[in-house]
Amino acid sequence: MEDVADRQPYSVADDPRVARLGRTLRRYKLDELPQLWNVLRGEMSLVEPRPMVPEIANAHREAYERLLQVRPGLTDPATLKYRREAEMLALTADPEASFRREFTPDKLRISSAYLERATLGSGLRILLQTAVMVAGLLLDGPQEAMQPVTTEDSSA
Repeated sequence: MEDVADRQPYSVADDPRVARLGRTLRRYKLDELPQLWNVLRGEMSLVEPRPMVPEIANAHREAYERLLQVRPGLTDPATLKYRREAEMLALTADPEASFRREFTPDKLRISSAYLERATLGSGLRILLQTAVMVAGLLLDGPQEAMQPVTTEDSSA
C-alpha cells in the first residue's frame, strides 16, 4: 500500500491515481468547474494566482509570500501557459525535478508579475483567454500540441 506522504504534489498525464473520468475532466480543464461555487461564496476569485499545494508553497515560501496575500483564483496567466502541464511533465526525463526547478518557479514569476500589474482589463483578458483555451481544448482534444502558450506573462 502506498503511503500518502510518498505521493507527489503533482500528477503527470498517465498518473494511476487519476480515474478515467478524472483524466477526461482534467484534459479539458472541466475539473475546475466545481470551484465556481467557491467563487460564489467569496472564497476564491475568478482571476488571481491558482492555489498551490502546501508542500510546494512552503518550499518556495519567499517567492510565494505575496501570492498568499490574495484569494486564490480559478485562472491566471500561468494557468494559460501551463494548460497541458501534466503532459508536458510526462515528456521530461525527471518530472519531479522539472516541476520543482522549472515549472514552479516560472509559475510563481508569472503570477507575481501579473499581480504587480493587474487591472480590471487584464483580468477580463485572462478570463477571455481562459474561455478560448477551454473551448480550444474541447474542440482540439488531446492531440493539441503540448507546448505552453506564449502569454508574455499575460499582464498589462
